[in-house]
Order: sequence, then structure tokens, then C-alpha cells
Amino acid sequence: MEVHIVTPEYFAGFFDGEGSVLIYQRRRGARGRFQPYNLRATVTNTNREVLVVFKNAFGGGVYRHHCSSAPNRSPAWVWTVSCQKAAVFLRCIEPSLIVKKQEAMIGIAMQDAIDNFGGRYQRRQLTADEIAKRDGFRVSLLALRRPAGTRRDNA
Repeated sequence: MEVHIVTPEYFAGFFDGEGSVLIYQRRRGARGRFQPYNLRATVTNTNREVLVVFKNAFGGGVYRHHCSSAPNRSPAWVWTVSCQKAAVFLRCIEPSLIVKKQEAMIGIAMQDAIDNFGGRYQRRQLTADEIAKRDGFRVSLLALRRPAGTRRDNA
């Protein structure tokens, strides 16, 4: 078995080219107990082995990425890490990021806001201000990716 010694700079460079920072909106359960927004970091690649290195270093999972619109493409894989583990990963690589530095900073700030509110397992209802704050992070992240006037969200 090969031992991979990988630096934060390597992870950052790979993430700058192949990664994404996402703030996704979850549906609330019947009692409103779930957080409506979560942080996720992903890396997609056709080489599963390199994504397993990400998984071994930061947790998360590696899954087959299905792209039905391009059946002739090589099989692709995606490494996904969420919430606090995503923030740990982004904090580790943020000093070396170039392309996705601002996206990482927004993701880290959102996870910090969640943790300061009470974390993932807090059972209290989110306030309207807290929901608006989290949606503001999501909208800021979308604005970095899409030029003005081309966003598909209705925020």
C-alpha cells in the first residue's frame, strides 16, 4: 500500500482547480428542527484514488458522480465533506488558495455562525434573523460564481 504524504498546499491547488464550496439549503422537518443551510466542500475527478487521499485526511465520503447527459465521458468521482469537517478542511487550505479563497472564507464564516448559534445539534428554532444571515452567506457565495444578471436563484 502506498503512503501519500500530501501538504495543505497540494490540497489547495487541487481544490482551486477541481473543487467547490457550496451552501445548500435543506428542507426543514415537520417540527422545524433541522438547519435550513449547511456548508459542503466537494472535489470531482476521474481519479478515485486521489479523492480517497482527501477522504483519509479530512473525512467525508467518495461517491460515484453520475452524469446522464454525457454517456461517453470517463467515470467521475466526487469527494464530499460537510458542516464542521468542511470548515476544518477549508481552514487548512485557505492560506494557499488563489481562485477559491473568497468562497472558502464565506463558507468558513457561515459555519462559524452556525457554531456560534449553537452548532449542528442545537434543538432550538432558528430565528428569522439567523435564517436571513445564513441566506446572506449563500447569496454572497452565488454572487462570486455568477456574473450579475445571470443568477438562477430568486434572492
